[in-house]
Amino acid sequence: MKPYRGTVLRPNESGEILDMIDDAVVLVDDTGKIVVADSIDDLRTRTSQLSGEFGLHVGGPVDLDGEPLRPSHQVLMPVTANTHDHSFQPPGIPGQLIVGDPDRGFTGWLPETLKRGESVAKGQIERARAMLVGKYREFIKHGVGATLQYTTSSLDAAREAILRGDEHGLRVVAGFVAMDQNMDGIHQGLEVRGDDALSATEALLDEFDASRVAVIDRFPIAVSSETRRRLAELARRYGALYETHLDEQDGEGCEKAIHSGIYGTSSVVETLINDGVFDSGSRVGLAHSIHTTPREMDDIAECVTRGCKVYVRACPSSNAQLGSHFVGGAFVPFPLRDWEQRGVRITLGTDRGAGRTSSMFAEMLKEHGRHPADNRPSYQEVLKFGTLSGLESLGIDTRDTSIREGNMAEFVAVKMSGNDGFYEPHDHHGNPEFTAARIADGGQDSSGVEALWVKGKQLK
Repeated sequence: MKPYRGTVLRPNESGEILDMIDDAVVLVDDTGKIVVADSIDDLRTRTSQLSGEFGLHVGGPVDLDGEPLRPSHQVLMPVTANTHDHSFQPPGIPGQLIVGDPDRGFTGWLPETLKRGESVAKGQIERARAMLVGKYREFIKHGVGATLQYTTSSLDAAREAILRGDEHGLRVVAGFVAMDQNMDGIHQGLEVRGDDALSATEALLDEFDASRVAVIDRFPIAVSSETRRRLAELARRYGALYETHLDEQDGEGCEKAIHSGIYGTSSVVETLINDGVFDSGSRVGLAHSIHTTPREMDDIAECVTRGCKVYVRACPSSNAQLGSHFVGGAFVPFPLRDWEQRGVRITLGTDRGAGRTSSMFAEMLKEHGRHPADNRPSYQEVLKFGTLSGLESLGIDTRDTSIREGNMAEFVAVKMSGNDGFYEPHDHHGNPEFTAARIADGGQDSSGVEALWVKGKQLK
């Protein structure tokens, strides 16, 4: 029996709001099942049952078979989800990873960057496997229980991402990254025939099913309309997530300019809609999405109204490092509220190796801090971006994974930041914003992550 005493955060019955249960006890039995999960006050009404079945005494001092369970500043909450990461870009590639001239946009830095990553993911599968293992261990250390992995132009790399995730107990969704459309300056041996990309993706879906496989194109400008239509249809048929980058950079030599040269219009969203990506019943993830115009957002909002679920992957570390927020020297903020007002959910990702952290708590703090005070998301909001919204976008029912009796254990235990002598465990009762701020601050250092359970197994 594994006991915890602290604060519990879990979604309510709608799966939306993080309920806060102060001074709770959670017991996980030897099968990984949660057998007790409630506040001390509520558990006092079940004294005889708890004592007889589990050896838990809550009549006076709280103890488990005679061992005291003392109050703590530990918070048990949903696992964090990294919803945008690249398996060809984990730490460990010698030298600078992002290479070339960022001022030239995509044609400046992308080709050599992809070429370096490709040599790992496709040409050196053993090294890629070892790097995956190292990255997944980092995830566990930082309390990441679920992740979406782009895998570069290699069926083997995609399989490895999923299988090594299974090996380490993580929830991993991965996909073969399609790229069949050449363009000046980006042809570096990465181009894959559309039929090959489709057959590889379908093979993954047949082997692992849609709960663990995403349909992925590298960038809309790097995939032909014919292939994209077939990929979108494949995603709908299997019920899989469709994932792409969108409007990460803007300006000369960047996405909209390149797209205009190919399709005759700068609206990438228009092309995605025409190719069926946002059809009713689809689930779509859009990485970055900084430079999407209000008109394009309105077009996506109409698709949301018709039944398409859309998630934008905010990647604060990556976007800062790549200078994605600047066009011609002018700062362009991430349009957080604009997306939310149109029914689009926000999740968080690291986009490594452009982002340099494995901690989603660190990304929460950055997402909170990169907005002006009058438009800043609350700590509760960024906590949901990095947990419930991210998990939902990967197809995970957060009610089944919440900290409730009868569910298999799936949570991260985080020590709230702050000097214990300055406040008591009950001081934050009724103040979820205070609690959320302390959680994000405490979790950004891996030493603040005290335990990680996924699917009934303790990983840390």
